[in-house]
Amino acid sequence: MVESLSNLDQLNISGADAYIYSSEPVTIEQVRSMGRASDKLFCKLQDNKFLTFGHYIIKDYESKTVLVEIGEDLQTYAHQEAVQREIDGQSTIESRTVMYRFGPQFLELKTLSLRLEFNIVCEEPIKDLLLIERHYFRDRLLINFEFKFPFCMPKSKNDCEFIYDLPNLTEEEKKEMIENPWEVKSDSFFFHEGRLIIHNKAAYSYE
Repeated sequence: MVESLSNLDQLNISGADAYIYSSEPVTIEQVRSMGRASDKLFCKLQDNKFLTFGHYIIKDYESKTVLVEIGEDLQTYAHQEAVQREIDGQSTIESRTVMYRFGPQFLELKTLSLRLEFNIVCEEPIKDLLLIERHYFRDRLLINFEFKFPFCMPKSKNDCEFIYDLPNLTEEEKKEMIENPWEVKSDSFFFHEGRLIIHNKAAYSYE
């Protein structure tokens, strides 16, 4: 069984950190079987010695309307601030959760385009990089998608685009999501050669 980097000894979790970070490692198969958004983080930001994120943009695939766009400078600033909070012992689940505020029209979209730049910062090539992202409404899995990167050159800048279909929702489900902001949540996991290096969380409002 392949374990993640994150356990009590490796993360030196104690005190308040124990309420934020899981004391148990997580595997790829465990992530794939999760029935709801996690209430803890499975690794620290400092576990990631391999890559940084750059320009990030989400569009409606059909109309090409830009829904979210975050530049590399903002990504870098937000990451540095979060790492410092982590070092200072001030991280919370709330501070580590990205909040996306979309209007109700978002729930009418069919397909999204997600374009992401990431930089390999280590001296060695990255093999078998796997992204798993899972979205939930309360205890229901809405969508799961996975993307694989078999090989990334060291010290390289990479640009990728993901196209994925959104779940088919009933009118009642849409109404419930609009009336209950932030109860749609997601977990994003990056594994490197089967070992967890990044765990990001997000929540969504459609008011």
